[in-house]
Formats: sequence, structure tokens, C-alpha cells
Amino acid sequence: MEKNQAGIVKILLVTNPDLETVSADGNTPLLKAVKNRNTEIVQMLLEKKAKVTATDKQADTPLHVAMRARSKAIVELLLRNPKHSQLLYKPNRCGETPYNIDISNQKTILGQVFGARKLNTNEDSENMLGYDLYSSALADILTEPSLSMPITVGLYAKWGSGKSFLLKKLQEEMQNFARDWIDPTFHLSPLLFFVVLHIATLLGLASWIIR
Repeated sequence: MEKNQAGIVKILLVTNPDLETVSADGNTPLLKAVKNRNTEIVQMLLEKKAKVTATDKQADTPLHVAMRARSKAIVELLLRNPKHSQLLYKPNRCGETPYNIDISNQKTILGQVFGARKLNTNEDSENMLGYDLYSSALADILTEPSLSMPITVGLYAKWGSGKSFLLKKLQEEMQNFARDWIDPTFHLSPLLFFVVLHIATLLGLASWIIR
């Protein structure tokens, strides 16, 4: 697989080829695409469920390669699924992890990726990451009427897994919940009006009799 062959790759993917076939140099199609820094082909292969856990002869994963090449766009694609954040701590034969490679640089890619409100310009990126699902589930638990207070909730995960982003989403969910449960504007129904009128009449009569 060489650079600028996205059109050919797109045609080949229609036939559902084996995406885990290893070439003579020890690369799967995804590894080769990452090494060629071809973001378009990487995205196509990931959409076809190419394994991001594949390794080359040095036990480098695609994430190792992308971090070493300082390719933010490809790192974003590889980490789009929150489960793949575990690969940040997977060592190669030299003991290097993608996380170690990244923090050895003054400007980290992870800081740019997870420090932003959205991971890319795709409007659906938050949904693809699953944060809406996670934050909604947590908000439902924390706003359960029968829940006894006070309560403490711990969110434990490795650095770069999106904890701060998830907490922000959770805060938004709970604020929306609180707004939805604000007492509605008072409406005087005909039945309630009749009851109030009846009570007022009785009180008026009682006051007149007492005098």
C-alpha cells in the first residue's frame, strides 16, 4: 500500500478483504497506512474494523507509529473509540508506550486531543465517542429520587481516557435535569377554582355569623 492510493483501496475494500494479512515487512494494511501518514486510508480501514491492536516486527502498534510521527489527525482516529485508550500504555519490544513517546515531546498530542471540547470538527464526534451515553447513564443514577444523600462518586481511569470531558458532559446533563424539574407555572384549573371559591364563601359566611 503506497501513498495517494485511496481510490484503489476504496475499491478493494468493497470485496471485504482480510485486513489482518501481514506483508513481508511485517505490516498489516492499517500499520502501513499509518506509516505512510495517509489519514484517508486509515479512516477507511478503521471503518472496516481493521484491528488497532496489530503490531509490526518491533511490536509497535499503529498508535506507537502515529505518536512517533506526531500525526495528531491519525491519533484522533485511532483513539476515537474510548476502549482504544488502553493502547496508550502498551509497550513495544523496547518498552516504549505511545504515552511515553508523546510526553517526551514539549507539545503533546494527547494534550491537544483531550484538552479540546471536541476531538475533531465532526459534529457527531461526541456521540461517536460515546460520552453522551455514559454521561446520561451517570446522570440517571445520580438523579434517582430514592437515592440517599450525601453520596460520593469516584471516576477512575488512566490519563488520556477523557475523564474531564466526561465530567463536563455529566455536569451538563444534571443541569438540564434540574431545569426540567423546576416547578411549572401555576395554572388555575376550573375544579381548583370551584374549590377555592367554595372555601372562600364558607369563610365569608362564618365571618358574617361570628359578627
